[in-house]
Amino acid sequence: MPTAIYDRLQLDPSESKTNLEVVKEFLRVDGSAEDVTLTLALNAAKRCADRIVNKEYLDDDGEDAEIPEDVGMWVLQAVGRWYELRASGKTNEAMSMLGSTTWGDMDTSLLFGNRKFVGF
Repeated sequence: MPTAIYDRLQLDPSESKTNLEVVKEFLRVDGSAEDVTLTLALNAAKRCADRIVNKEYLDDDGEDAEIPEDVGMWVLQAVGRWYELRASGKTNEAMSMLGSTTWGDMDTSLLFGNRKFVGF
């Protein structure tokens, strides 16, 4: 399975900030109390993106190609969603009249334009 996103995704194009710093800025989190949780969510989001996209991001010469910004944006959104809903046990805010939770699907549309479809 390709791991280009997990291995090489850089959320700050200038590379002056670490991915964790970008995530914390995106979520407006100060301090280091949540660093472990955010790092776990960041790594999980990158692995998830790799599984969905299924692409190495190589140019014609087999060298590393740039990973598109929309992939990075999806990773940030996934981390944000998981972070905000970490204790609630919900994936969206919809609740039924009986008190059960409606589980929604994570939007992966930002990744589909980057997806490698095997066999096509």
